[in-house]
Amino acid sequence: MLRTARQGINLAAAAQNSHAISGSEAPATSSPEPALSAQSVALEPLPLVANVLDGVRSLIGVRDVAGHYLLVNSAMAEFHGVPAAAFIGRTPAEVGLPAYAFRLLSGGPSDEPAIARDVPLLDAIGHVRLFDVVSRSLPPAGPAGPLVLDVATETLAAGPRSEVPPARDVRGDVDSRLELALRNGNLVLIDWDIATDRIAASSQLAELLGVEIGALPATAAELARHEHPRDRARLQSELAAHLEGRTDEFYCEYRLRTASGRIRWVVASGRVIARAPDGLALKYRGTLQDVTESIETEQELQRQLARSRDAARVTDNLVREVRRLEAEIGEVSQRERERIGHDLHDGLGQELTGVSLLLKTLEDAIARDAPQLSTRVRSLRDMVEQSISTARALAQGLSPVHLDRDGFAGALEQLCASSEALYGIPVKFASRQSNGLHALTGAADLYRIAQEAIRNAARHSGAREIRVILTSDDRMLSLMIEDDGHGILPGAETRGGMGLKIMRYRASIIGASLEIGAREHGGTVVRCVLRQAAATDT
Repeated sequence: MLRTARQGINLAAAAQNSHAISGSEAPATSSPEPALSAQSVALEPLPLVANVLDGVRSLIGVRDVAGHYLLVNSAMAEFHGVPAAAFIGRTPAEVGLPAYAFRLLSGGPSDEPAIARDVPLLDAIGHVRLFDVVSRSLPPAGPAGPLVLDVATETLAAGPRSEVPPARDVRGDVDSRLELALRNGNLVLIDWDIATDRIAASSQLAELLGVEIGALPATAAELARHEHPRDRARLQSELAAHLEGRTDEFYCEYRLRTASGRIRWVVASGRVIARAPDGLALKYRGTLQDVTESIETEQELQRQLARSRDAARVTDNLVREVRRLEAEIGEVSQRERERIGHDLHDGLGQELTGVSLLLKTLEDAIARDAPQLSTRVRSLRDMVEQSISTARALAQGLSPVHLDRDGFAGALEQLCASSEALYGIPVKFASRQSNGLHALTGAADLYRIAQEAIRNAARHSGAREIRVILTSDDRMLSLMIEDDGHGILPGAETRGGMGLKIMRYRASIIGASLEIGAREHGGTVVRCVLRQAAATDT
């Protein structure tokens, strides 16, 4: 093998010498690298040399004494994942390769080669492989002086070697950490030689596809057979866009079908790491990440969210139904209270009024015929009048709004007057209305809220004055009860006693909002707002 390589180099040197003897110049090249040496110009036009070296699987490079590559074979370029043209005129460091153990011979021609055993070299997919490297000095082939031929042959024998640099001793530890990282991240490393369609993948691919290591896909076409048919067109389109250079990085989420038929979700990401001078993609490096558990978890969360939304809709429907039933029960109760109130006012009240009138007539007759009985009859008549007042109060309590011919505002005004007489505190009423409120939905509940607010202010706030303000228009009704007392205690507006809870409940069943808080200039304010609730009699 070494002999064949040397023959190729000697052919190149002889060809250059023949050009010099005949006085002809070496053919010009179209290489974009202006730093090419004369040796590279002489060696590049010889397809015979290239064909000879490309047929050798060892890594072969020809350098001048300054370390610049003049020629490399295809095995060298493929091993490092770099186009062959990128080597010419550059040193290993300029190409981005690690420091080699190749020795540059500065002396004259010698038949004694320099040999380095088990040299660790890093290939294009990040694997360290061991090579025996032979470096030999060749006779001068031109003005640049002697050439150096490097031939690296991969070591096939296994076993410990003391000559291996210390860095190789930690390779097993690095591999184990890499294996752990790949397994924990559900990652598969893939290198793809696009020209040959061959792929090299880490062992996690076997686990992902559910196959034995020996049955792993060897080409991208074989791996593509596992793609889900519904995702294949999208996947191939996005991959083609990256290979053509239209995207900086390839990223695609799609489904794979395992050997057992199970569907796995994966995320493919990576990029082209080597291109030909014309931009054609040569090598691709990337990963496949199994995200099935994440996708399934997300789908389960979506299902749970959908069930939660369904449950929320059912709950909302139940709440609306409860509200409707509460309102209906309230209306039935209010109608029943109104009926009883009417019966008390128009039935029992009228009958008692008739009894009072009869007693008045009887009282006049007794005053003439039996004056000694006048006092007893008068006492009896007073008792009947008291019963009439009690019946009227009960009737008004059961139906305070509809029994008043002035409607809701009139009922509130009468409430303020009776409360002032009852508690001995001024209770003022103010009304600003743009429409009448003779027939107001929820009027009874609003009246009870005002009644409870006045009672609380009179009994607990130490107020010197209470104000009830009614405001309404076509869009909204606002009922406000405020006092100038010592104010509501912190937290009482949210905690509250039974009276406050009943007020909030009454507001909720008629769809009103209730706010209880501190008054700006001291005291407490209760505000109940009912939107689009006003309805007037015609």
